Amino acid sequence: KSDNKTLSIDVPNTARTTSFSKDGGLEKSGFSKIVTGERITVTGFYDLKDKNKLIATRMIIYPDLPINPSIDLNRIGLSTDEITPSTGSGKKLIPIIK
Repeated sequence: KSDNKTLSIDVPNTARTTSFSKDGGLEKSGFSKIVTGERITVTGFYDLKDKNKLIATRMIIYPDLPINPSIDLNRIGLSTDEITPSTGSGKKLIPIIK
């Protein structure tokens, strides 16, 4: 969020992820296609036990839009090189390097 508030988003396997581009329109996508800092729209519902956690039901990725310059990824401890994707179950995915 660009209003300097932190919100955790849980993306279960049932969440529908699509990508919208000027050339291709709305296409089916996947959670692993999200790039750090990319603009996305998330629809879901708040977790009853944690007000700062949103459980996603639908996400739209906008790869054609520029990264929001008001969000400083380094300030919140993120960089595009250091993020390890998660499966949503808390287990981290380890990339295979050959």
